[in-house]
Amino acid sequence: MPDRSPAAPTSAAPAPDLRVDPQAVSRLRSALDDALARLATPVRGLEADARLPRPWLGDPVSAAGAAAYARHSTDGPDPALGAIAAYRAELERVRDGLGETDRSYTAAEDTVAASWDTAR
Repeated sequence: MPDRSPAAPTSAAPAPDLRVDPQAVSRLRSALDDALARLATPVRGLEADARLPRPWLGDPVSAAGAAAYARHSTDGPDPALGAIAAYRAELERVRDGLGETDRSYTAAEDTVAASWDTAR
């Protein structure tokens, strides 16, 4: 019975050339900071003004409309304001994670650079 197992490679594949721009993580984190800053003012306005103080015209139809609006925008099970707050929290989580990644990467680079200096 012939051997059908895959053959081992006959030549070594070149090592991947991975180059990381040291500033890439910092720039991405800065972009997230900018996005959070642009989001802050509109979100504060929505949080302050999203709830209607009373139905528009004071009649039953506008009362029903105001209740539906409140349910979808602020008070319901999946309000729009809640989705925006979750989006903001996710941006903050990613930004903070990138900060930790940046610190770890910088520490690793510093360690490698120091090891090269002592190896000479």
